[in-house]
Amino acid sequence: YNQSMEAAKQKIRDIIWEEGYEYFDVYDIDEYIETNEDTAQYDAEERAKLEQIDMDEDDMRIDLYVDDEYKDLLEDRDFEQTELDEKKKEIKIIKFKLEKLNKEKKIIEREIETLGFSLDYEDDGEYFDSYNIDISEMTDNLNELEGNIYEYLSYIDDTEKEIYELEKSIDNLNDEIDEFVGDSLVDKWIEHKTESYLEEYVDDPLEYVDWSRYSIAEAEIEGLINIDKEGLINSRIAGGNFGHILASYDEYVNKKYYNGVYYYIFRN
Repeated sequence: YNQSMEAAKQKIRDIIWEEGYEYFDVYDIDEYIETNEDTAQYDAEERAKLEQIDMDEDDMRIDLYVDDEYKDLLEDRDFEQTELDEKKKEIKIIKFKLEKLNKEKKIIEREIETLGFSLDYEDDGEYFDSYNIDISEMTDNLNELEGNIYEYLSYIDDTEKEIYELEKSIDNLNDEIDEFVGDSLVDKWIEHKTESYLEEYVDDPLEYVDWSRYSIAEAEIEGLINIDKEGLINSRIAGGNFGHILASYDEYVNKKYYNGVYYYIFRN
């Protein structure tokens, strides 16, 4: 029995040497093959880098499931940029109006000052009452102007704060958008595809071998995989049935007892 078992093992070794592991059914050998993760990591990354050359940014974003998020960010930025442009136009108009009001204010202040000097000289003369009325009306106009100026200044202050917040928000949106374009997008895509390919190679070592275009034995030599050769050999003779290995004629084991010894006879 032991001699038959060793002969069967050696026959399997010979088959592996002459025919390769491909001789066996994939389902018989896959559990005895393990991926070398260090090598697989390198190959997965190199494969991703090579494939990325032919990828455009839209396809990469779709692969990363960030295409909708990217488009939403663009829409948000465009909306806020439009609002920012409108605010800047408004504040420009208000500042122009404010400049005109300040000029009017200076004119009225000078006129009041001039009439004030005239009153000093008039001292209850014929124009005294008229000057007082003019000064009173001008003072009312001045107060109204100052009220308008205050409102414009408050509006400018509030609008400049809004502009600052919009600019800051747009900067933040641009930072987020930058993650989905250019080198950042490429790096994310390569990392994503590397992880995907590595998982594929680890889960299915034979798929990894197939991708490499090596034979299974060559892949082992190149360090892509590790093979539990003895485990595979033992699985092929499990249960002590050697007929399918040693009896190529009919796969039948002829067991004979002679002189106290069992002999196993195989027809080739």
